[in-house]
Amino acid sequence: MKSFTLGSQEAVLLVVRLGLAAVMVLHGWRHLADPGVSAQIERLTQAGLIQPKILVWAAIVLELGGGVLLALGALTRLVAAACVAEFVMTILWLSWPNGFFVSQGGWEYSAALILLGLVLVAYGAGAVSVDRLFRQPAPTTSSRR
Repeated sequence: MKSFTLGSQEAVLLVVRLGLAAVMVLHGWRHLADPGVSAQIERLTQAGLIQPKILVWAAIVLELGGGVLLALGALTRLVAAACVAEFVMTILWLSWPNGFFVSQGGWEYSAALILLGLVLVAYGAGAVSVDRLFRQPAPTTSSRR
């Protein structure tokens, strides 16, 4: 039973990681294509945020580059933490006043991405990942003294 549980945990981590990666890459691509960078900058300017151009490009780089890294399972905890931070800021700066539902500009979508990111921050990329290649093996304990 223990091997089934471990195998299912690894499968869940892979699905969560690939799912969040796909959402991030597509989200980043959408920022570039439709409505475009200038529309994103204008939205942040209207919201009163400072340096909106830097914020928009940082989000695009995180979403595209970070999404690729997540898909590979590279720097997973770091990228996932950055994604969590991005979407917490999105809620606080943009969508909180609009209520919960995304159809009304609310924060439900961002909250779901935060939860997925937190899973990866807590548990890492899983066995099928580049991160796994650099993980130190757990020390073995010997019964001889």
